[in-house]
Amino acid sequence: MEKYNLILSKEKFYDQQFLAVKNTVKEKINNFYADKKNLSKLYLSHSGFWAGLSIFCIGLLLLSITFLLFCLILFWAPNHLSEDAWLRKYNNYFPLLISLITLSLAMIIPGSITYWFAIKAKKYVKANVISSINNRILVDYFFKYFELTPQYLDGDSSNINYESINFYKNTNNIKDLKNYNLITQKYEMYEARTRQQYIKMQNLLFRKTKWCQLDNLSKKVYKKALKNKKLFYKDRIEITEDELYFGIAAKLINLDKNVNLTLFDDKDNYTPDGYKLLNESKQIMNLNLRSSNSNALDKWVNDSNNLQYLIDLKNTINKTTINVPDKKSKIKNHYQKIDNLGMLIRNQEAFIWFKTPFELLDMHFEIYTFKKDKLVDLYVNKILDDAYVVYLVMQLLTPFGFDINIKINDIEVQEANRKKEQTKSVDLFKSEPKEEDD
Repeated sequence: MEKYNLILSKEKFYDQQFLAVKNTVKEKINNFYADKKNLSKLYLSHSGFWAGLSIFCIGLLLLSITFLLFCLILFWAPNHLSEDAWLRKYNNYFPLLISLITLSLAMIIPGSITYWFAIKAKKYVKANVISSINNRILVDYFFKYFELTPQYLDGDSSNINYESINFYKNTNNIKDLKNYNLITQKYEMYEARTRQQYIKMQNLLFRKTKWCQLDNLSKKVYKKALKNKKLFYKDRIEITEDELYFGIAAKLINLDKNVNLTLFDDKDNYTPDGYKLLNESKQIMNLNLRSSNSNALDKWVNDSNNLQYLIDLKNTINKTTINVPDKKSKIKNHYQKIDNLGMLIRNQEAFIWFKTPFELLDMHFEIYTFKKDKLVDLYVNKILDDAYVVYLVMQLLTPFGFDINIKINDIEVQEANRKKEQTKSVDLFKSEPKEEDD
């Protein structure tokens, strides 16, 4: 390979895409809040949340006061008040206690029910906020940015393909996953092509089920199993283990059909039998490049730029993190590094996969705020982070003839930088609820 694409830094990638992506997301969220039905659901869930919580707390406080009064009558009054005192007479304090208990329960029960329904309603509204933004519009935008044409079933953009990539269905291809099964029909497939290139990618959920002796489980695992309503049989319990990956498959028409190789397989996890290191040079060792047909790779290996490009790119990928936007990430780490990167090429087909802590590109996660500006930032940061990870991993195909051409528009970059440096504009939706967290 004589010519290489410049690998964009994350900052440069953001500068190029920030403005267009933010404008698209902001428009969709503005439209959601402008809909009176959505706004009414938002206010009802918000007011119901606080009303239910307030009524429940008042009822709980009243019940606590009733309990203290009962203790006062039972333990303190006999030693400090005469028998003629009002609190010593059964006909006086008993109706009072019954009335207070009835009143407190009359507040606690409906308050807790209202609070429960309000939480459910808030989750429903929050899910609607995210679903109001069609992630495929943004994914297609990035495909076009990479000069790829998005593909759909029968050419209909509403006809999403949920089939799994065949290579990953056979978990025997990857030893770490041989005891797992690929969960099918859950994640959508993203497909794109040019005249001579074809690529598809999707999130991959692998699941392993096993039965364990109850006595052998830790309390933490046992409680988690109970919470997830796992199956029991005699003294055994069903435990499931999930592994989330992101996988890419590409057709390399310009590559010699005799070329086959694996990269980065330090643990012999997916390299087929008969594949050997091409030589013991430092570059080959760093990449762990193995093949069963070294002759077909002689010319490619002799161009040292190919190897150095992959080494530099692998180092960049190792430093790149994946955005974890879910609610729990407020306590845990928002960003986690890519793990278990693997790559295999055979029969003019390339497969790249890696373990991920959260789904990429699907944009399905729980939000923790209703504030419009924070929602925009949360969504924009997630989709840009995901797109950059995919961009970097796709670049691994470049030395093998898969061209990813990106044209940088300096005017758009300057405008994006100017927008980011401006002070935040006044929120047009000041009347919307001000809560952030449940």
